[in-house]
Amino acid sequence: MSLISHAAFTMGPNDGARILITFLIAFFPIVVVTITGLLATPEELVELSRSLRAGRYREVTQIRLPFAMPYIFSALRASMTLAIVGAVVAELVAADRGLGFFIAYSTSMFRIPAAFAGLGLLIVISLSLFQLVPEVQPLAAPWSLPKS
Repeated sequence: MSLISHAAFTMGPNDGARILITFLIAFFPIVVVTITGLLATPEELVELSRSLRAGRYREVTQIRLPFAMPYIFSALRASMTLAIVGAVVAELVAADRGLGFFIAYSTSMFRIPAAFAGLGLLIVISLSLFQLVPEVQPLAAPWSLPKS
């Protein structure tokens, strides 16, 4: 049994397990897209840094990472919605409260309007978090925005 699945089983139906499930669902797309952005750095820039005897640390922090910032922010934007999905899935699997539990409970009791109200609230939360990332990007990395 892997360490992550063992941690999820030993944590039980508490907040820790739900946080772990949500984190794992949102984390891996960020990693994949960040690596894609780091590898998409123009080779000319990397060669220039090497010709100036920049070390590996400087190459990553001053060339590759700034170049990858648009990728990272697009991954964060997608992961915000995935985090909501992860939280709902975690609440369906192991919870006795929360919006996911509320939606599942409402549908099992045939309270369809209440379930749709919970779903509507999830949509509002998800869209709000989705819109939060472009608001933060100019503050955190203004150079990563398009010039137009």
